[in-house]
Amino acid sequence: MTISAFISRERYFVLTGAPEVLYYFAHDMSSSPLGFYRLEGSKVNVSYVGDAEKFGIKLKVSSPTETSNVTLYVKSADEQERWIQAIINAGGIYEETISSMICAAKDIYGFTALDIAKRERSMSEYRGKVVLVVNVASF
Repeated sequence: MTISAFISRERYFVLTGAPEVLYYFAHDMSSSPLGFYRLEGSKVNVSYVGDAEKFGIKLKVSSPTETSNVTLYVKSADEQERWIQAIINAGGIYEETISSMICAAKDIYGFTALDIAKRERSMSEYRGKVVLVVNVASF
């Protein structure tokens, strides 16, 4: 499997299979990579980074000799999910980042969520009302 067209702020990434290697290039027209991260046999922690405007993935690639931290950015949540799934399929270990909002919330009213127009809404706006919370995220 090869997946590409993955652009961060400074590099262009291509994930290949057999062996599972994440190559990075200066840009999408480069003929040879600047370097690579071997995912097979490495511990790769994948966590979401993002907000309504940018979607990122943090990787911590560990090998016996070194550890590298890389943040990759894509254009949409769907593309972010495809990349996370591809990295997991290549041997990455999924680790979801726990936000400070989750740790600080005492009840549902301590959370915020994006509405359909991608505006942040506080759940406290719904205090005293019947609320049905539905997780529509899919993987």
